Amino acid sequence: MCDLFVFPGVPGTTTLILTVNPDAGRSSATTFRPDALYEFVVAGDGGTREDIAFRVTFTEPDNAGNQQLRVLRADGAAARHGTEGTLLGEGHIGEVFPLGAGGLAWAGLAADPFTADGIALAGFLAGLAAGQYDPGAFTSSPSNIFAGRDVTAVALQVPDADLGGTRIAVWARISLFGHASQLQVSRIGQAMLRPLFFSPPDAESETLNAGAPASDTDAHGKRVLSIAGTAARLAGLTDPDAHADHVLAAFLPDVVRYQPGLPASFPARRWQRART
Repeated sequence: MCDLFVFPGVPGTTTLILTVNPDAGRSSATTFRPDALYEFVVAGDGGTREDIAFRVTFTEPDNAGNQQLRVLRADGAAARHGTEGTLLGEGHIGEVFPLGAGGLAWAGLAADPFTADGIALAGFLAGLAAGQYDPGAFTSSPSNIFAGRDVTAVALQVPDADLGGTRIAVWARISLFGHASQLQVSRIGQAMLRPLFFSPPDAESETLNAGAPASDTDAHGKRVLSIAGTAARLAGLTDPDAHADHVLAAFLPDVVRYQPGLPASFPARRWQRART
């Protein structure tokens, strides 16, 4: 799993995009796993309860890599686990097809839209671990490690009225099913949570991927506070603990908070609660 994007589509709609298979076509596949369930999960009140799940599955690819896909919707308790739902639409990768009343869907190979300087970030984090704060790592020789690379993407355009609220929270998850019991293997909300606080990946990052936003602050808050507080102290901020609290509120729980119809922003607008 790579990234999650949530932003306004045509008036009255929201666009949800999940990208997977980093460096597709070179070091990873250009097709989607037929034994995987790709989900966009929505909390209609902006919290962490799974109110709606948009579920996407794919068939086995043919010899040319073509696949069919189906998009289902589950609500309430059914959105929290399982693979079933009401069919919204079905089509083929690389083609736009209707999704319910007023929606659209597409999946396929795409240029990676994310931008990041991985070398600079690794150097900055290594400096923090060594007791050094060096923001110059990001300006000395900037580069984008994703330039010229592809991903596979699932994109849904959903009417705002179908998202269950006016202040929502969104995250994505992937689970494997079919050969054994359904097993969640990956999850994402905030694009930079893992690069900043779980790099390199370790046992706790696997716990994060297998978990749910409702438990994020209890399970991972101490780690985020520690790293953010270290950076603040090394940077010479007057109140590093308060800064760490603000960072924690911005990153956990691991969801994207969004108000349909308004431009996306980070951190989310002030209705997002700070840690108390």
